[in-house]
Amino acid sequence: MNRYIKTIASALTVVLIWQSSCKVEGDIDKKITTLPTVETNAVNYITSTCATLGGKITYEGMPAYTERGVVYATTQEPTINDNIAKITGTGSYSIGICDLSPNTTYYGRAYAINAVDIAYGEQVSFTTSGILPTLTTNAVTNVTSTFATLGGNITDAGIPAYTERGVVYATTENPTVDDYIAAITGTETGNYSIEVCDLTPNTTYYFRAYTINAAGIAYGEQVSFTTPGILPTLTTNAVTNVTSTCATLGGNITDAGIPAYIERGVVYATTPNPTTNDNIAKVTGTETGNYSIGVCDLSPNTTYYVRAYAINAEGIAYGEQVSFIKWYIGYPNVADVIAILNNGTLTISGSGAMQDFIFDENEELCSSPWYSLRSLITTMNIEQGVTNIGDRAFYNCNNLTTVDIPNSIKHIGEESFFGCTGLTTFDIPSSVTNINHGAFRHCNFSYIFIPQFVSSINGPIFENCNKLTVIEVDEANGNYSSQGGVLFNKDKTKLVGYPGGVAGGYSIPETVQTIGAGSFASCEKLTSIIIPNSVKTIEINVFWACFGLKTVSIGSSVTSIGWAVFEACFGLTDVMVHWKDPSMVSINPFAFGHYAPYDLKNVNLHIPVGTYELYSTDLVWKEFNIVK
Repeated sequence: MNRYIKTIASALTVVLIWQSSCKVEGDIDKKITTLPTVETNAVNYITSTCATLGGKITYEGMPAYTERGVVYATTQEPTINDNIAKITGTGSYSIGICDLSPNTTYYGRAYAINAVDIAYGEQVSFTTSGILPTLTTNAVTNVTSTFATLGGNITDAGIPAYTERGVVYATTENPTVDDYIAAITGTETGNYSIEVCDLTPNTTYYFRAYTINAAGIAYGEQVSFTTPGILPTLTTNAVTNVTSTCATLGGNITDAGIPAYIERGVVYATTPNPTTNDNIAKVTGTETGNYSIGVCDLSPNTTYYVRAYAINAEGIAYGEQVSFIKWYIGYPNVADVIAILNNGTLTISGSGAMQDFIFDENEELCSSPWYSLRSLITTMNIEQGVTNIGDRAFYNCNNLTTVDIPNSIKHIGEESFFGCTGLTTFDIPSSVTNINHGAFRHCNFSYIFIPQFVSSINGPIFENCNKLTVIEVDEANGNYSSQGGVLFNKDKTKLVGYPGGVAGGYSIPETVQTIGAGSFASCEKLTSIIIPNSVKTIEINVFWACFGLKTVSIGSSVTSIGWAVFEACFGLTDVMVHWKDPSMVSINPFAFGHYAPYDLKNVNLHIPVGTYELYSTDLVWKEFNIVK
């Protein structure tokens, strides 16, 4: 029995041992099928389209892995269903991938696959860089000493698109945004330009176009340019010490230029705008300020043109042109009076009278030596000692605006200031005794004063002075007087001159017996005239070219009407006469026109009652439209 029990116990022990053995063997089989263990490496070598990803297998798994690599995507936790890059081998590994998009965030994981499943390493993320813009630097334009137009051409805006563009410039090569910078707004591709105005003269600059985006700063190729220097600044001084063959010339340098000038002087010639290719006189020195030099190779009675000059590396700078000439114009001894035209000023000096000059109407030329240069004359100075202003001395000097006449002058010649339309004021010296016909014709002053000692006014002197409104005479003058701005002889029995700038009608005072020759000539604003019974004589040319004159009343005491009294009175409409017999007056046949006749049938002639037969048969009056 005991033996049987021992047998049973032994059998149970065997069974238990077998069962225990089977459990251990099953546990061993489970460990053999474990997943690999993977670590994801840091990402390296990131560019806009490439990066290096990798991993490390720390446990190959049971069974060992059969594939390894990396997975990546723009979403988190990428798997082998996303982008995948495989690599053979064992140990640590890395893979370069180049199918990435610029400026994009990616997520990556290392992986390994065995028979059990897929093992992933931890996730890493990285962002690809953007793409710099592509651009070129344009050629520089509009270069001055301190200014230039710079620019560039953007052919690709980059990824992401640029946020700033412009130019950088410096006096050293390869300038960057740390140097001078000039930005310009805009985000488009294509050309752009910008003006820079802070440059230094005579300096070489380097510049590059640039753009900035999130990827960085892109520069175009380098371009260089050099700003020009600055010419010296100078003026030409007035000529002094003029003789027949010599003169002192000079200039004034106010800025030496950049770089500073190395030569200065004057140039002169007998033709306008002389240069250093003409006559030249150099003056040593490098400072600013005035300088002068005497030249003595001049020809008498010759016009010379002068300019100061200065030379630096940039070129030649000239001052404004001045001119001068010297003439002998005395009478009877020509050397007694000289005239010098210098930079627009005509200076007359010496002792005695000037010559008289004539005007050739056929050639339309005046014999004064400066007539061909009259447009240059703006100022005239006659120095003390000269006694007479010659006939037509300043004929048609229409740019003459200023005259200075000394108290030694006694005679103002015929038409001496004819056509001097630039004269708006004129002071007759107190020494003057004689003023001849047409002396101030076509001048534009509004007021004139006749001084005490004027004793002779020969003919009309204010013709065509259409701005003259007042003629005033010194009360101490023993020969002339004025009333209401009109010029008379002393006792007002003769009307000598009427101011042409006065508009409207005029009644001649009843003291007047004679209306002087040309006294109203060219008074274009005069519209009507009443000639009283006191007047006996109307001299020649009295109302010549009074274009605005419409009505005339002639008193019955008039016995003489001279030649061309109403010449060129084209606006005349009515004439009233008071003679009971037209034979009571001696009237020149050309009183109403010779050089410029007009149709008197358009002019109404108002006559006394009962005189129609007499006037209708008169040589002169029958030409009118006689109103009975």
